[in-house]
Amino acid sequence: MAQTLILQHGESRLFTMHFTSNLASGETIASITSVTAAPTGLTISGNAIATLGKKIQFSITSTTPNSYKVTGKVVTSTGNTLEGEGILLVKDL
Repeated sequence: MAQTLILQHGESRLFTMHFTSNLASGETIASITSVTAAPTGLTISGNAIATLGKKIQFSITSTTPNSYKVTGKVVTSTGNTLEGEGILLVKDL
């Protein structure tokens, strides 16, 4: 189930997407294929692998209040392709 996060319109914040439960023992994230949002209206930057290769971090800046599906795709040290998803609600609080 996707986690729902809230960002105030105009904010820029660092987010983390965890892949620990999808990784086998000793397997780590080798690379980030993409971090995207749908629909358009967010700026995503600064993609990085964090915490011993078990999660990714990225910065999101909101430009339009809306509900967004954020998807992170990674390739692991064993060649598996994993996808994580979350819901980001951008609103004026």
